[in-house]
Amino acid sequence: MGSIGFFSLVALQPDKRHVHPTCALSAYLNWQAAMGVAVQLKQVPWYKGAPQRMLYTFAHVCVCLHIYAHTDADTERDLGGVIFYIAWRPGSSTRYGTTEKRPRSCFRLGYSNKRLSAMALSVVRPRRPKTYRSTPLGCFRERLPLDGHCMQDILLQAFYPAEADAAPMRAEVEPLIRDEILKAFSAYKGIPLLALRSLIGGSKLPDRARPPASPEGGGKWPIVVFCSGLWGSCEMYTQFCRDVASLGMIVLAMEHADGSSILATSSSGEKIHYKEPPKNITREELVEFRAPQLEFRLKELMATVQAIQALSRSSPTGLPGPSLLARVLRSGDAEDLTLMGHSFGASAGLNYFKTLSDKGLPCPFRCAVLLDFWQEPLPASVLDFSVQVDVGLVVSGVWVKNPIWISGCEKVADNALQHCVAMVHVRGTSHEWVTETQLLLPCWVMRRTGLMGKGHHYRCAESTIRAVEYILEASRDSASRRVLTENLGRMDQKIVQDLTPDVWSF
Repeated sequence: MGSIGFFSLVALQPDKRHVHPTCALSAYLNWQAAMGVAVQLKQVPWYKGAPQRMLYTFAHVCVCLHIYAHTDADTERDLGGVIFYIAWRPGSSTRYGTTEKRPRSCFRLGYSNKRLSAMALSVVRPRRPKTYRSTPLGCFRERLPLDGHCMQDILLQAFYPAEADAAPMRAEVEPLIRDEILKAFSAYKGIPLLALRSLIGGSKLPDRARPPASPEGGGKWPIVVFCSGLWGSCEMYTQFCRDVASLGMIVLAMEHADGSSILATSSSGEKIHYKEPPKNITREELVEFRAPQLEFRLKELMATVQAIQALSRSSPTGLPGPSLLARVLRSGDAEDLTLMGHSFGASAGLNYFKTLSDKGLPCPFRCAVLLDFWQEPLPASVLDFSVQVDVGLVVSGVWVKNPIWISGCEKVADNALQHCVAMVHVRGTSHEWVTETQLLLPCWVMRRTGLMGKGHHYRCAESTIRAVEYILEASRDSASRRVLTENLGRMDQKIVQDLTPDVWSF
């Protein structure tokens, strides 16, 4: 069956020069391997009982992408030669090159190459889990106007509690990951753009841009400002930010235009790509290389906080033109701000607190949550700083195993003294455990790439957000703080380990 399908594929190629003999042989071998993968998928819990057609489609797509990776023709022409091959249903008597019993899906896909490329690999992606709480959410991207600090605006992705039954305020649903981000990943990582587009499958943001809801009993929502790590973007932490927002918070994920993101767009429309540090760089050279980026993020944070405070306190009639972001922020409490950061974003957060202290400026944040705090790009003066706001640290399994990385987290916790709410280790997780990479491919594939730890991802993600919830509650309520250790102790100790200074046990 495999050989019949493959040679039919070659016969459909209108221009033979685009399929080289070595490509044909390797594609056939790839087909046989893909068929074996399809059979193994039946043993994976996610795909047990899945339709046979979906599993064989996965095998077919493997060959499709293998053929495309070895061709130099236009994307549409190449893909057109394998349309019917992808749409073939195993067990049917369809014969390529004829019209005998050809499935209707073949005709539909045959006239929509872009549609096929947007859905082909999406069948192998794991399901997106429900949010930690069942709070209805809204989500959108919008540029926040900034006043001063050499920046006109900054792109934010907002997550917030929304009116479940209200009509969306925007007709179009934004893509889960923008195409320019996929292009940047393709260019830097050498991954075929077709594969990335097929993998994302034309996915949209899981939540529509609906009107913001109001908290029960009145009041306003706390606001969380999220700073991404290296190679990040405002959509790179979508599921994690959704989980935080489901706790009853407005989460604003920033897109940093400092050259540390995979791609960002400046106020003038300039594309700012990731700046790669020199190879074999020393610690001192790394500090010097990252210093301008930390300075830029400092200005971004200062300007963003000022803009958030201004919009949250503004009146609906005092704003020029409609702004969904302004409407959402007016439902938030600018006096209840939390700073969250992952990796380099956590480094930027500590540098921000140190700068405010040096300048004698009041800190607008009530609490900080640092995920896999990265000490290496920071000078000693920042690492020795004692944070004057409540801070919680959450570290991955990879971070604990590295003596340099975990020592930086220990130092922050030690210096914070009574302001250190908790330090939690989530076992069996990789450094990327809070990013969207965990939902791109099946777990067994992600583990082979090293982007996912050995732990059960869904359970680790749930434990992470629960630990964050306990940290946030403890920073707001003294009673919750007194029972924080007890709450962490009731969690699954196979996943969560309490590393708060007085109970550290390596």
